[in-house]
Parts: sequence; C-alpha cells; structure tokens
Amino acid sequence: MLRPFLFAAILLLISVNAFSAPAAQAPSSQIGPVRSNQDQLRAAVADSEKKLGTLEDWQKKIFDEEVVPNYLRFIRDYRPGAQGLNVDLDLDGIKKYMQFHASSLLAGGGSVNHLLIFEQVQPDCEKCTASRDELHKAVEVMIERRGFLPVWVKPEETAKSPSELVALKKALGALQLHWNALPSDPDDTVHADERHYQISVSILLKGRTADGSDSGVKGMVQHEGQLEVMEDERFLDAAARLLGVAFTEFGSKPILAAAGGVAADELLLELSGVRDFKHFSQLKFLIQGVLKTSFVEEKQVSRGKAVFSIRPFQAVNDVKQVLSGLRMDPGVLTVTEANARLIKAEIR
Repeated sequence: MLRPFLFAAILLLISVNAFSAPAAQAPSSQIGPVRSNQDQLRAAVADSEKKLGTLEDWQKKIFDEEVVPNYLRFIRDYRPGAQGLNVDLDLDGIKKYMQFHASSLLAGGGSVNHLLIFEQVQPDCEKCTASRDELHKAVEVMIERRGFLPVWVKPEETAKSPSELVALKKALGALQLHWNALPSDPDDTVHADERHYQISVSILLKGRTADGSDSGVKGMVQHEGQLEVMEDERFLDAAARLLGVAFTEFGSKPILAAAGGVAADELLLELSGVRDFKHFSQLKFLIQGVLKTSFVEEKQVSRGKAVFSIRPFQAVNDVKQVLSGLRMDPGVLTVTEANARLIKAEIR
C-alpha cells in the first residue's frame, strides 16, 4: 500500500467536477511519474465499464460524466507493478453509485417526476451569491441524470414545508440547498485569517411500500449532509459530493428501508478534527485504502466532524487496529471510544 502522504499528494493534484461531461485535460505542469499515475488510475476506472455488465443509457451517462471524472473515489488501493500500476477498484461502490434512478426506485402512483428545489443563500456573502447561477445549472444537470425534472420553488411558496409542497404538487420529493459563510472560530488562532463556508443538502423522497405502490408523504425517506468549503474551493464540487452520497444511499433498498438508523450490516465511524473539504477527502481516501474489504461512505458531515458508514460490517477490534495511528497530513488518527456498532476517533 502506498504511504498516506502519497495519497494526499495525488488528491491535491486532481480537480474533478461531477456536474459536467469530462473535458480534455490541460497540459500538466507536473513531472512524468505523477502525470502517468493519474492517467493510469483514471484509465483503470474507465476500463471497469467492461466488468459492470450491460448499462442503461442513464447509467452510461452517469459513468462517463460522474464516475470517471471522480476516479479516485472508486479506487481502494494501488501499487507499482511490472507493467504499470496494479489498481484495486471498488466495483461494488461504482455499482451502488449508479443504482439509483427516479423511475426505477420510486413509483408513480399519481406523482409526477418533479423534484422540488428549495434554495437558501446568504445574501451578504459575496462568494455565495457569485456561485448561485453556476450552482443552479450544475444541480439541475446532476438530478436530471437521475431521472428527475427539477422545479425551483418560488419565494412565495417557501412558507409551506417541503413535505406539504410535495403533496400539493404531487412531486416525487424535495431538495433543500443551503450555502453560507461560517463565522470565525475564536479558538482557531492559527487560521484566523481564513474564510470558511458551508453547503448543506437535504433530500426528501417518496419511497415504495412492500407492494410497490407510492408510499405517500408519510412514508417519505430523507438524507442530509453538509460540507465545509474553503475560499479556494467551489460550492458546486461540494454539492456534487453530497448529492452523490445521497443518491448512493437511496439506491440501496436496505438503506432505504432503514432510513435514519443504522442498518444491520454497517459499522459507524465518527471522526472529529476534520479541518476542511480537502482534509475530509484525504481522510476518506486513506480509510478506504486500509479497509479494503468494505465500502466506506460518508453518512453525515458537519463542521469539524464526519460520520462514515462501513459496509459490510467488520469486527470492531479489526477496524480499530488498522485505523489506530493512521498518519495524515496533518495529524494522526486516534481511536477514543468503541462499542459494537460505533467507533469514535479524533485527528490529533
């Protein structure tokens, strides 16, 4: 397995955008070996299409425009070999990522294929308001790939709750999108001059009952997530990450049936000390690298903290052993508490 600082180096070298189709890459300023590794990793994920079986047209589009550009997310590990890199792909993760589609997992039942979008943006935040138009377009593209017709809720309609408006308009669900600047942390004197932002996503969807009929508003399921965004990062990249996590979760029937709780086959990992989005991305990549037989996915992200779902369930002691002392840049992961279903750890 590669050392953690090499994982971090590659993460910092790659900028991805899940919202748009892959574009030709600009010439890299990096030297050959790093550039060659990036190309090989991306190619390995692109070639995995052959192992996925027959894809629907909408799945092919998601694969080309979201999976391949975000190739690092779907790589468990890699190491040098005689003919180049030997790459351990997360094929199960790719399949889960492409499993959800409005038409296949949500019944009609008199509903229309609309996803209502509520937005809340901080009006006095320059970065927030400047990102509004591109975020609108990007969100529409991503949810259209999943079979929804996006409908932006008018300001005069926001007096009603999302569930009330979903019932009134016979929509399939609602997406709440909120982005804003964060107040300065008085305890963080080292980074006092840095600007921090946050974007949160909440999706509420009608599900299906056991007989396949529309569950109605009372049977709606929900996914929530949020990420911190730094001054040099884009809101739309964080939103893409959050939406991808939500659609992956909604694409799993066991998760859908147990929404809001802990599924029987998962172990939760709660981490504190997460500095920012780059730190979070590095952390998830490293954890996935050491937990090779499990799929690691973020379940909840908030300022300074992250909760990961580890599936299929691994023995708590085994997970503690591989995570304890895991080195990052900066910090070392320290396990502080553990029980049968939850491990808590800090980055110190």
